Amino acid sequence: MTNPQLQQILEDLYAIDPELRSYEAELLPLVQTLLAGKRNPKPTKEFAAQLRRILQERAATLSAKTSMADTIASFFQSKTSFAVLGAFLAVAIGAPTMYVALKGADPMALPPMSDTDMEESAMRAYDVAPTAPEAFGKLGVSATAPQANPRPQSGGGGGDAAMSSLIFPPGPMYSYTYEYAGEEIALPESDTVNVLRRKQVQLPASSVSLPPLDIIDMGTFRDSRVTNVSLSQDSKNGYMVTLDLQEGSVSIYQNYERWDDPFRNCNGDQSCYDRLQLSLSDVPSDDTIITIADRFLQEHGIDTSRYGAGAVDHQWKVNYENTPEADRRGMVPDTLAVIYPFTINGTTVYEQYGSPMGISVNVNLRNKAVTGAWNIMVHQYDESAYPAVKSAQQITDFIERMNNAAGDMRIMMAEQEGAGETEETVVKLGTPTQGFARYYRSKDNGSMEQLLVPALIFPVAETVNPPSYYSPTPVVVPLASELLEEAEGQGQPMPLMMQ
Repeated sequence: MTNPQLQQILEDLYAIDPELRSYEAELLPLVQTLLAGKRNPKPTKEFAAQLRRILQERAATLSAKTSMADTIASFFQSKTSFAVLGAFLAVAIGAPTMYVALKGADPMALPPMSDTDMEESAMRAYDVAPTAPEAFGKLGVSATAPQANPRPQSGGGGGDAAMSSLIFPPGPMYSYTYEYAGEEIALPESDTVNVLRRKQVQLPASSVSLPPLDIIDMGTFRDSRVTNVSLSQDSKNGYMVTLDLQEGSVSIYQNYERWDDPFRNCNGDQSCYDRLQLSLSDVPSDDTIITIADRFLQEHGIDTSRYGAGAVDHQWKVNYENTPEADRRGMVPDTLAVIYPFTINGTTVYEQYGSPMGISVNVNLRNKAVTGAWNIMVHQYDESAYPAVKSAQQITDFIERMNNAAGDMRIMMAEQEGAGETEETVVKLGTPTQGFARYYRSKDNGSMEQLLVPALIFPVAETVNPPSYYSPTPVVVPLASELLEEAEGQGQPMPLMMQ
């Protein structure tokens, strides 16, 4: 016999999704858990749909009589979006005590979450909340972004100290002069542009209670929170999945121990390494590579509804095509990345240095399989209006400042001991499109936060006297007037150089 409140919640769910009635035996304990946690849930259509998918997967798993460890693995292999993961965790961790059975280990108890630990909004993969004008204060940003694989940034500088530490390669050094060769620049009609600031999502991260261990007393670390969760597939060609619960992001890597490596048996034999090098004929078509990446995203329920179509990153070809054929051995990579650009209302988001921001999926060319994926994240933002750039002259002044910085760079380069001849590359910019650019700025506590700022994206239309390693990369110019003014003295956006 159910109490009236419990029965009302069940009826609300059935009204939204009649098929849930067939899962009533499973629903009862879940809803009772929500009531015990005093969450006073208000069922929505989205919640009901997510709940039905969770129950279906749970029923399939239970029927196979798998362990909890296998249940977790199968959950990640299912077609479940990151938003559904949030719903699953909200229900599971909301229990008075949850036990996660680890292979070969005693259960680990997680105490209940408070009502404020998990807002419904934390389940959403995308959300924008309007705020007051200029609500983020000064937009001062960092010239560099924290990245796992740093690449040249838009802006930067460095000065004499940085220049004096350079070791110059043989051959001429290049600096870059920019010319605008496009049509009349169109600016937003509004006096303001809407800047987005990414929220620190903090997906469910309950306090942790661990059993005593012989090597350390974990009970002494009170008020701890779960900030990262890592899973490792113990199967051939398995993956390692890392969830950053504070940042609302997921990264997927190879479980290297469970993948075959053809170089593993070379044992230092250079002829073996040489035989295994790929050639250009071993590189599949872009369509084949993208199909492999698309299939991986679909199989693992990774939501790409707000991303553009995948494109293969072929910047490696810059060096390859400018290298004599006899010296190309080992220049064809084993892995290529497919980039899915993040979009806001159909507008692409770029990094400061001109490359699209989005999900990156690595495809191994030898075994035609995905070996990793990252930049999978919850996109939740606050939105605030800031004064916009209103004159095309401000844009051309910005380009002129870039060229002044290029002149200063040529002088500094020429003055350094060991520097070779300095040459100039002219970069002609085409008519820009409007997009967003991701900037980083420091918070008071030393951490970084992300801003998405409306920007003009200038394509490279032509280059004169480019170095062999030059890869044309769009120039990003912010449309928030404060950031454009701040860019003075930050130097020029340097094009991507392939080593």
